[in-house]
Amino acid sequence: MKKFNLLGISFVLLFLFSVQAIQAQSVTVFLTRHAEKAKNDAKDPDLSEDGKKRADQFVIFFENQKFNRFLSTPYKRTKQTLEPLAKANGKQVVEYSPSAPEKLVEEIRKLENETIFISGHSNTIPDLVNRFTGKKDAKMIDDSRYGDLWMLTLVKGEVISVVQLKM
Repeated sequence: MKKFNLLGISFVLLFLFSVQAIQAQSVTVFLTRHAEKAKNDAKDPDLSEDGKKRADQFVIFFENQKFNRFLSTPYKRTKQTLEPLAKANGKQVVEYSPSAPEKLVEEIRKLENETIFISGHSNTIPDLVNRFTGKKDAKMIDDSRYGDLWMLTLVKGEVISVVQLKM
């Protein structure tokens, strides 16, 4: 009986250490299309009042989540979507090139123990999700639709889970 308990405890401890090792190697990536845009500039608009409210809601929604990086395309609306949450995390929003999605995915696959938030566009965010997963499940977002949020979990660079939410 004592041998069984010792063996059982050994397996439980081994399992717990394995889970901790996987968590240390995991990367969580949140991806969203920019929030609602204003009509002040056809090429590079700011967020509308509704968009600013949505950006502020990320701070509340993610109040218990710490992020290591915030990445956006080089447009005002994508940066403004992340700025309130980045500020709450003591971070800056860093630009990535939407014309080189494979480079971004490759760089993120090499990371360990990070949580990243990416803001992009109706066509670039589903493309990034599909590049991470190797599937074509994420479809282009209708131009009138906002609030889609994907959460990808990667271990050793491979996606192990995909969750899509609507905020």
